[in-house]
Amino acid sequence: DAEVEMGAANALCLKLGYAMMSSEISVDSSERFPSELWEEVEMILKGLAMVYRCSNSLRLYSFQHIGSELFPRLIQVIDVGTRLEDEHVESSVKHAYAVLRALAKLEQAKHTFIIYNSCYLVKTIAKLLSSQIDVENHEPDAT
Repeated sequence: DAEVEMGAANALCLKLGYAMMSSEISVDSSERFPSELWEEVEMILKGLAMVYRCSNSLRLYSFQHIGSELFPRLIQVIDVGTRLEDEHVESSVKHAYAVLRALAKLEQAKHTFIIYNSCYLVKTIAKLLSSQIDVENHEPDAT
């Protein structure tokens, strides 16, 4: 519990954001990211997973302060990480799921997950529909 009280989760969330922004980890990007980046992300998420072994009351306190910033980052790691093959990437995804599991024990977090996933689902469907329209309107080259 002391780690959350001292702000470890906040610091790790901030560090995760910096790591991901500085290397431009993006859901839309299919480039391979440096292994050093994923090693850093892996360590940050491993730390968060350990910090969130705290009591539910402190986990809730932490989620109320950083949940809206942390949750999209976790989804981003999972989304990008599931498309790459690297031991640090796989471990990062595993730790991101561990953090999500810890947060999912909180009623407030469940509501946030549902709202976020609904928006994400709508965006995904819109993207799929627009790509289908593009495919349907695309005429093959006459070569």
